Amino acid sequence: SEGGPLNANAKGSLKSSRPGSSPSSPPSKDEQKEISEQADEECSLLRAKSQKLQQRITTLEALSDRREKQMKRLLKRLDGAMQMLEALEDMLEQQRKAIS
Repeated sequence: SEGGPLNANAKGSLKSSRPGSSPSSPPSKDEQKEISEQADEECSLLRAKSQKLQQRITTLEALSDRREKQMKRLLKRLDGAMQMLEALEDMLEQQRKAIS
C-alpha cells in the first residue's frame, strides 16, 4: 500500500470538508491550506522513507562489498589448493612410472 492510505485520507478529507460545493468549484482558502498541509505531511513522510531506504541501500552495499572480498579470498585459497592437488597428481604419476 505505497502511499495509498495517505492519498485516501487526503481525498476523503477534501471531500468531507466540502460537502456543499461542486467538484469543479475552486477550493476555499481554508481548503487550500488543508490541502497544502496534507501535501507537506506526505512530503515529509516520503522524505523519511527515502532516507530510511537510502540507509538500507548503504548497508546492503557495504555487506555486498564484504562478501565479495570474502569470496575473492576463498577463490584464491581454492585456486592454491587446486594447484597443490595438481602438483601432487604429477608426483604420484612420476612415482607410478618409476615403480613400473
